[in-house]
Amino acid sequence: MAVNRAPKRPRSRTEILQGAGLVQSLVSMAFGVTLEELQAPSRSKAHIAFARQCAMYLCHVTLGMSLSEIAMAFRRDRTTVSHACHLVEDARDDEDLDARLSCLEASVNNFSGDMSAFGEALALGDTAPLMLKRGGRA
Repeated sequence: MAVNRAPKRPRSRTEILQGAGLVQSLVSMAFGVTLEELQAPSRSKAHIAFARQCAMYLCHVTLGMSLSEIAMAFRRDRTTVSHACHLVEDARDDEDLDARLSCLEASVNNFSGDMSAFGEALALGDTAPLMLKRGGRA
């Protein structure tokens, strides 16, 4: 028996860029790279490229963005995004990386419903709301 689902509403360019911006901000803090490095058009150093790939992966799995939407937001090709998602998924076998990505996923999910709270926190330089408040973490 087929399930009737409402058609998915297309995201606006603004929604895509806001979602990607949220993820990029969280990833830049978690991986110790700047937003400028994440958004640079060049391939960059390996640790910067991997942080960017993790950001692309998180956009896909937490925000449900299509590969084409992510490609537009990161100014990359769709096949580059696909490669990044596969690479990060395979790398999740590492327990430390898996734990870091799980915390980032939870953080994205906490903020994705209220982008205004995220923007206000960053504008004030407050990173406390970005921290996961489970498991003894502030």
